[in-house]
Amino acid sequence: MAKTSQKRTRGKVEARKVFDEVQKCDADFVESIEVDVTKIDVRFHQWTSQIITVKFWGEADVTSGDVEFDTYILRNRLYVVTNVKGIVKTSDLKLDIWLPGEIFSEIKVKGSSAKVEINSGVAARLIRVETFSGNIVLSAIFIKAVVKSNAGNVNMYINAQSRVDTQISTLRGDINIFPRNVRKVNLVAKSKYGEVLNKNRGQHGYIVSIKATSTNGNITVE
Repeated sequence: MAKTSQKRTRGKVEARKVFDEVQKCDADFVESIEVDVTKIDVRFHQWTSQIITVKFWGEADVTSGDVEFDTYILRNRLYVVTNVKGIVKTSDLKLDIWLPGEIFSEIKVKGSSAKVEINSGVAARLIRVETFSGNIVLSAIFIKAVVKSNAGNVNMYINAQSRVDTQISTLRGDINIFPRNVRKVNLVAKSKYGEVLNKNRGQHGYIVSIKATSTNGNITVE
């Protein structure tokens, strides 16, 4: 349910809208997930329920616009969409998604001016995250990950249970990679305006193939 209040600032009336909407679906009908957002932070969480729950919440100035939120399933793919209409200040809007611990075929997030977090326990064979500006934090279980940010830092925590492949790129931001339980890292890392630091020494576990590119930032593997 969304509530709207008004306040006057320097002769201008602002319409402050409070969003608190929840949509749910059965995970048995979902094989993959695709999220498309603008100016809204996205966070994925793992829980024990088989019901996928998506919560859109926060506040925004909707004096000259509004924000629409919807979810739907098409061919076993769950789509989560927000549409910003007009001029909206969305500095405090969030999208939280709770998933069961099963392995999804793909989790895809496309965001503009959005911070994206995919937390531990979430699992997918392929994870794709692309945001124009905003930091990306990836702690999920995956086989392959493709992560891109035009202006944001990328932190990736890899707890490998088999061979995994990652491709990470950012135009203006740092890349920090933290492999855990890793015996060997095949690392291709490039930074146009920053250092490349490989701190992976004496680790034991599985194999990770990493390709990381930063035009203006540091790349660290610890």
